[in-house]
Amino acid sequence: MNSSSITTSLLNLNLDATPSSTNVFFRVQGDAGFHNGANFYSEKYNMIIACPADNTVQFYNATTLLPVEGRKTLHLDSSVLQISYSAETDTCTLKCMHGNIYSYDLRNHLLTKQQKCGETRNPVYYQFLSSSGQISIRNEQDISLTRSLRILRKISLPQDWKPEGDFPKVENVIINGKEHVIAAEANGIIRVWQVVKGEMTSVKVINIGEKISWFVYLEKSQVIVTTHGKEYIKFWSLASGKLKWTYYSDEIKSKDVFLMNGKNAIGLADSERNIIEIVPLLLGL
Repeated sequence: MNSSSITTSLLNLNLDATPSSTNVFFRVQGDAGFHNGANFYSEKYNMIIACPADNTVQFYNATTLLPVEGRKTLHLDSSVLQISYSAETDTCTLKCMHGNIYSYDLRNHLLTKQQKCGETRNPVYYQFLSSSGQISIRNEQDISLTRSLRILRKISLPQDWKPEGDFPKVENVIINGKEHVIAAEANGIIRVWQVVKGEMTSVKVINIGEKISWFVYLEKSQVIVTTHGKEYIKFWSLASGKLKWTYYSDEIKSKDVFLMNGKNAIGLADSERNIIEIVPLLLGL
């Protein structure tokens, strides 16, 4: 990959394309990679928030792919694992390793620690519902939907269901106008539930066939995109539960994938290097 391919502007992207050679690569500061990292795209600020595994939070203009003026790199106690955005408060909540949780005020560029390491009691697991801007606190009985660690409501887990290991990702989504929860298990199973009055009813089980690193849900096209820490990502039909296609990257071993609403694209972050690939899509987000 040459330097020009890293710094290509998004202005020239054909965003009405299937995953194609028009993809853009760019490098963020450092060299720790994103094996324990996360990324977020803000359509409101046209900005990519990049959090590689070196405990930093970096800010890039999503058009020029250059650092955003006036937003200095933030340094945390540990690396960011998940990011959730609340449009209501215009803040990102950052879940970090070792239990640290921060909130980031996008408008005022203000970082606040919400929870210190060691304050979490097992068997409680923090997961993020990025589409709703809420944190999900999962324990043995339920999923608590919270904001700033204040419980808003709970969703009861099915009593006869015991997941294998922790979820790598949980999403609270709208499918055909109804609330659903999508979760990926460590054994390569994706489960979809409909939520009615706080109760979860299973509607779909998809066997991915390999360990899932991360996933995002494309609401308009009803497609689940999975990463596996390898040079490819997979697109799964929610309706049929079958693989629609596989996209192979020439440069990225992707663990993290994030939506770029408004640009009709997804971003992939390399596990071993501080490189992000932006992939334009034909199907809507």
